[in-house]
Amino acid sequence: MLISGISVFVSLYNSLKERRYEMALMLSMGATRAQLFGMLLLEGLVLALIGFGLGVLLSRIGLWLFSANVSSEYHYDLAAFSILPEEWALLGVAVLIGLLAAALPALGVYRMNISRTLAED
Repeated sequence: MLISGISVFVSLYNSLKERRYEMALMLSMGATRAQLFGMLLLEGLVLALIGFGLGVLLSRIGLWLFSANVSSEYHYDLAAFSILPEEWALLGVAVLIGLLAAALPALGVYRMNISRTLAED
């Protein structure tokens, strides 16, 4: 999860660098820095939720495939498709890591010089 948090951080940081001009335009058109900060946090939250959802889905598919072999040989069924209480805790950790990974690059919005950014592009 830590590696995925670093991946989200790098992705959002690069995205922020690529979208600096658009964000400067939004700021000049009346958006507040807090709104842009919230938008970037929301992007990190969505990435974390998608990652958690895909992780759970792929793990269930893997368990289902593995269970087909294990149940015939050992008479033990692993095909439980419900979400465990521990996985709800993992969801909370994933959301927290996603928000922290998004907050660091989003702080760059507060340091952005609108006129310089618009003049560069």
